[in-house]
Amino acid sequence: MQNSAVIIGVIRMRLQGISYPACQARHHIGSWTAQDIMRKYHSLGRSLDELETMTPGELEELFYPPMDRQHLKISPPDFEALIKKTESPGRKVYGEDLWAEYHKQEPRGFSRTMFYLKYREYRRKK
Repeated sequence: MQNSAVIIGVIRMRLQGISYPACQARHHIGSWTAQDIMRKYHSLGRSLDELETMTPGELEELFYPPMDRQHLKISPPDFEALIKKTESPGRKVYGEDLWAEYHKQEPRGFSRTMFYLKYREYRRKK
């Protein structure tokens, strides 16, 4: 995330026709960052004058909106309950079975990768 001075500075320099390498050197940023600022600027459809009237906080939030922190609110899977629900006599329970059952119960829960990481942690502790 860049501060408002860098955001405005890059936009102003690029609108004046100054090259990306010069913008990068002036603001001590990489090429991807400079290009990302300009992509966001063009997609917003606002003028530089409009952006300059905003507070630094508003401008930074406009260019770098807060991340969706929904994933931080997800409680860890109850592996014991999942195992009991998916196991049957004479059949071994596999991670894929647990994932399928978990995903049915919590469609907006952990991703498959995160689920498997949590499952590995659970098995190590067990």
